[in-house]
This record gives sequence, structure tokens and C-alpha cells, in this order.
Amino acid sequence: MALLMAGCTAGNRQQMLAQLEELERQNVADSLMTNDSLAQALTEYFDHHGTPNEQLRAYYILGRTYADMGEAPAAVEAYLDAASRADTTASDCDYHTLSRVYGQMSSVFYRENLMHDYLHCLDLSVYYAWRDRDTLQALTEYAHKMSGYRRLHKGDSVISICRHIKQTFCEKGERNIAAAYCGFAIKDLLACGDIKTARHYMDFYEQESGFFDSNQNIIRGREAYYNTKGHYYLSVQNYDSAEYFFRKELHDGKDFNNQNMGAKGLAALFAQTNRLDSAAKYAMYSYDMNDSVYAEMTTDIVKQTAALYNYSRHEQAVHKERLRTETEQRKKQAILFAFCVSALLAASGLLVLYRKRKSAIALLNSKTEELCLMQNSLTQLRKDKASLDEIIKSDQSEMEKKSQQYYAIQSYANKLKTEIDEKEKQLSRLMKEVSQKHGKVSIVGKKRFGILSESPSFAVLLKKAPRGERLTDEEMSQADTLIRNASPQFYQFLTQRRHLLNDTEYYTCLLFNLSFTIKEVAGLLGVSSPNVSQISGRIMKKFYDEKGSGKDLKERMERFVQ
Repeated sequence: MALLMAGCTAGNRQQMLAQLEELERQNVADSLMTNDSLAQALTEYFDHHGTPNEQLRAYYILGRTYADMGEAPAAVEAYLDAASRADTTASDCDYHTLSRVYGQMSSVFYRENLMHDYLHCLDLSVYYAWRDRDTLQALTEYAHKMSGYRRLHKGDSVISICRHIKQTFCEKGERNIAAAYCGFAIKDLLACGDIKTARHYMDFYEQESGFFDSNQNIIRGREAYYNTKGHYYLSVQNYDSAEYFFRKELHDGKDFNNQNMGAKGLAALFAQTNRLDSAAKYAMYSYDMNDSVYAEMTTDIVKQTAALYNYSRHEQAVHKERLRTETEQRKKQAILFAFCVSALLAASGLLVLYRKRKSAIALLNSKTEELCLMQNSLTQLRKDKASLDEIIKSDQSEMEKKSQQYYAIQSYANKLKTEIDEKEKQLSRLMKEVSQKHGKVSIVGKKRFGILSESPSFAVLLKKAPRGERLTDEEMSQADTLIRNASPQFYQFLTQRRHLLNDTEYYTCLLFNLSFTIKEVAGLLGVSSPNVSQISGRIMKKFYDEKGSGKDLKERMERFVQ
């Protein structure tokens, strides 16, 4: 029965996988996804015929579809179903998709103003991003927590996260990303009275983020920074500059948020400078806008309530349809099971009858043979001499055949030995040629050569190293797989510390383990030899808390050769 059902589903599997991959491509391209019927069909199919990773992917796409359709409860339920399908105990668990499931779920909770759920989902997204070794995704989701803590009025947490994000991205050489996040924490620094750090973040944001033109005008969509800068000048009592930037926000930012914040900034400025008429004017302007927004929010709440009602009706209809489908499937399976049981019983009966008949025929033949032997025994005795001569002649012929076979086998063995000797000579010459091309191979490298010589990935490394050619991303990945197979002890050592290293540091350790020189490692990574020495120093500090050179790190890494 299992074989029959497998045959029924095998034909559809490739088609369903192709449809799932197409929806995933649309999701990556940020296309609007509204085909919930197809997404539901994929989840139902992979629930019965898919692996845990395929079920995770299908439910993730269903959640993204519901999110694009504005059905937040259905989206959250789909994301939770996706997370429940992931087998986090398996070595091939798709942590990449699982991290994004929690990231998208956090977005839904943020829109619904559920900040504690939002922060919890971000924590899970960060955790699984690290499990996937996706540093950028982990840091990005961690940075998003600042929005949640801002909504919860926890400025200290915002500042702490921003400080960590800034330091981490700067260490990785991504100063523009670090600067972009710095703009978020400036108001919190002003609120806690840290004017000096706020000024530093402002300067860093303006110089490194890339958001400003030559006249120090910020790009469209980010005019809210003028409000931040206005509050900075208000804090240091530079009222002219504060008024300039509040008015600049009103002039350049035409959306509600900028108009509202600019008006509030001017109202606060004029109240602080005792210009009460102007303060009242802009306070009333801000009040009118907030009143309008409150009316819109009330309408949105009604719409959300209606959406929840429609979603419940939709779920009831889906549930009824699912029950009907499951009932029909159970009926079909019961009929198929009954048919299979009947066929098995019939086959079992026929098999018993066949075995009984075969046993009776075998017994009859045995008795007949015994009778024939008894009848022929006397005749056989009379022909002993002739039979003996025939046996001797037959044995002599057989011995001659065996002798010929022996000589043929011996000749083949000698020929095979000659071929093996020739192959060994060719291998010796090939190893000498590779050694000449690669330069002087270290003692460790010679020990490893027998293990790696047949690997195409290692051949690429040997070819590129003397020329100083840089490895491609694919060749880097192949080198990683090579180490995993050739030196599992070292690979375990290195992966346990992967979170401490950037990609350049990681592959520096890997290539040193393969016995390449500092100069060759510099060429393969596309950096200078002094740069490799600096990288080695950082790794020695992280791994062993010691100062060291490239030579020291190379010796440490080669100790893992097995």
C-alpha cells in the first residue's frame, strides 16, 4: 500500500516544488503575493509528502501571502505553523528560512503595536540567524529591537543596542551601516543628558551614512533627522539653529510625521523662549493634525475588527472544506486498504496450495530416484572398470584445463604488476611536477598531500597559490567543504569559533591549515602579506589571548592535521 501511494505522489512532487520555488522567487523580489489558494494547496501537499524543511518553506510563503493581503491573524498563524514544522534537531535544518519566519512575524506584531511579542520574535530571529552563520541578518534583526524599545520608552536599551551595533559594524569595515543606525539613538541620548555622545553620533551620521549631498541636505524620506538636530540645538540653547532646522523640516518634509514633529519642535522652542503666541500657534497646528490622525486610527481599528471577523468566517469555510476532503480521503484509503488486504489473502492462499503441491511432487521424484538407483546398482557394478577408466581420463582432462587456467592467471598477474609499477612511476613524476609548481611544500603539506591529491578543489588551490590569484566565492566554499572532509577535528575547532571571525579571518585559518605560506594566503584572499600578518594577530588574540604573527598562527593551525 505504501508503495502504491508513493507512486501516486511522485509525479506531482516536482511540479509542487517548482511552484513553491516560483513563489519564493516572487517573495525575494518583493512582489505583491495574493494567490492564497496556491499557497494553501502547497502547505496541504507538503504536510503529507514533504520534508520538515519543505513544510517550513511552504507555510512561510503562506504567511507572506496573508501578510500582503492584510490578514494579520492568518499571517501569524501561518508563521507559527511554519516554525512548528522546523526540525531544529536535524543537521540540515533550514535556519535561514526559520530566522526570516520570526523576522516577518515580528513585523506583524509591530504593526499591531504588540511590542513585547515583537521583541520576542526578533530575539528568535537573531538566534536562528546566528545558527545559520548569517552575520548581517543577525545584526540587522538585533538593530530592529531599537524600534520596540523606543515604543516602550526604554531609552537606555535603545542606546545600549545602538552602541553595540555601531562598534560591530565599524569593526567589520561597514561604517556607513553603523552610521545609519546611529541616527536612531540621538534623541534618547539627549533625553538622558548625554550631549557629548549625541553630538558625536550626529557628526558620525552626517559624515559616514551617505545620506547627505554636498550642501548637507538629507535625502528624501529622511527629513525627520532635521527634527533630531533641532532638538539637539534646543538642548544646548542655540535657539536660532534649533528654529532653522525645525522650519527646514516643515519645508522639506511634507508628510504628516514631519509636519507634526516640526510643529511640536517649534512649539517647544517658542515656549522655552517665552514667545507664547507662536508657541500656541504651532501647538494648535500639531493638535489639529493629531485629531485628524485619531479619526483615521479609529477607522483603521474598525477595519482591523472587520478583517478579524472575515478571517474567522474564512477559517470556518476552510475548516469545513478540509473536513470534507479528509473524509473523502479516508474513504478512498479504506477502499484501497480493503482491496490490498483481499489481494494479500488471495495471494497467501494460492502460495500455500502451490507449496503443498511442490512438496508432494518433490517427494514423488525422490522415491522414484531411489528406485532407479537400486535397479541400476547391479549394472553399475559390472561396469566398474570401464567407469574407472572414464573417470581417470576425465580427471586428467580437468587437470590440464586447471593447469592452463593457472598459467593464464599468472601471466595476467605479471602483466597487472607491470602496469601498477608504471602507474606508480607516473604518479611519482606527477607529484614532482605538482611540487615544482607549488614551490617548497612543508612537511605538514607532504603528509596531507596523499589525502588531498585526488581532490579537484585542492588542485585549484595549488594552481592559483603560486600565481597569487584570488579565490572566487564558490572556490572558497569548496575549500570549506575540503577541510570538513580532510580534517574534521580542525573543522570542528574552527566552526565552534566562527562567530568570532569575519570571512577573511575564517579563510585565513582554513588556508593555513592546508599548509599554504603567508604570501600564498595573501594572494588567494586578495590582500597584502602585511595584511595577513595583521589578520593573524587579531585571530591569535581572539583564539589564544596572545600576541602573534602569521607564522605563529600558521603553526597553530597546522597542528590539527590528522
